[in-house]
Amino acid sequence: MEFALIYIPIQESVRTLLDSSSYTTFDNNSRQIASGKYTSLDEMMLAGLRILAEQEQIYQGRFEELRRELLLGMLEAEQGELLDAASEIEAIRQRLRQRHSGA
Repeated sequence: MEFALIYIPIQESVRTLLDSSSYTTFDNNSRQIASGKYTSLDEMMLAGLRILAEQEQIYQGRFEELRRELLLGMLEAEQGELLDAASEIEAIRQRLRQRHSGA
């Protein structure tokens, strides 16, 4: 997945525009930079964008997996390969009881 990066220089004067809840975030960012974990706010933001892109890929992968499973289930249902819901639910309950009883 690719994303465009727009460079916007962030100046100290921007801090005055932030509300009080953002001060905590700004201070935390400053500590992250001061600790040496990141060299700049830009680097920290790029790291955050990378994490968001990775999470989006995971989400899309899981979504596609669920979509395939749903289509497979619909195909099986159309072919009459259905399970009895009541007996399946009871089997799940039995497994849960066994797991909770330590058996």
